[in-house]
Parts: sequence; C-alpha cells; structure tokens
Amino acid sequence: MTLFSKFSNQLLLAVLLGVLTFLSIVGQTFTLLLSALFIYCFMGFAALSLKAITAERKPARVLGIVGTVIFALVILGTLLNALERGYLVNGDSYPTFLGTDIGRVNLTKFINLTETECKGMGAGSYAKANGIVVIRCGNSWFSGKTFIGHTTTPDDLSKEDVK
Repeated sequence: MTLFSKFSNQLLLAVLLGVLTFLSIVGQTFTLLLSALFIYCFMGFAALSLKAITAERKPARVLGIVGTVIFALVILGTLLNALERGYLVNGDSYPTFLGTDIGRVNLTKFINLTETECKGMGAGSYAKANGIVVIRCGNSWFSGKTFIGHTTTPDDLSKEDVK
C-alpha cells in the first residue's frame, strides 16, 4: 500500500466521520453515528478475519476461520430476521411455529397481553387472512415475543369494551 492510498483512506474515513457527526448533531441523536461506527467495526472485524486465514501461524488461521464463521452467521441471521419481518408485515399468513398460540383474541386480552408480556417493548398487531392476528412485542423476532391468535369476527379487536 502506497503512502497516497493510506492517506486517501484516512481522509475518506475522516470525511465520513465528520459527515456522520454533523448529521447526528443536526438530528440531535447519536444513533446514526453509533450505528455507522458499529457497522464499520464489524466490517473491519470481517476483513481482519479474512486476512488471518492466510497467516503463517496456525493459531492465527484458526482465529481467522472462527471470526469468518461468526461474521457469516451474523450476516445470515440478519438476512433471516429481515425476511421474517417482511413476511410478518406483508404476508397473508404467518407460520405458527414462529410464535406462541394464544387462542381467541379480543381487545381486553390484547391489552392484558401487551401490559404483561411486552413491558416496555411496544407492541404491534398484524391482521392476517381467516381471522388470524399476529401480535409482536418489540421489533425483532430474535429479541421480541410473537403471539398468534384468532378472532371470531374481524371487529373483535375494536368492538369489545375495555374493563
């Protein structure tokens, strides 16, 4: 690597961090900056792991293989989570093995479920075909809880009085 390419990489990184910091300050949140830094470090971990696979010393090669496998599993898990979320939101049905069956759901049961099971995670409900309702506590299948219920009429979640 030449001196110019090292300098241009450092300059590119400095500009990227500057833009992200500016956007975080303007948006009054550092979530964007922290997310970008996490992705940058994760990709750096992948690059180091791939480079370690070709090392002369066996322990370094083993660590490189382990790091590459971890990287591949995280990428695969992220893709599966995105596919599941897309199917949850857009699909006409939902696989029952991905959630807990809670039977018939009405507004009272929905409110009780969100208060007891979804403590601080937030909840969303997704109507599916044939009166199936999928209730998700949190945003992700990995970190949240998913419940599958059914309604006898399409208006069960809106007509019943709350006690």
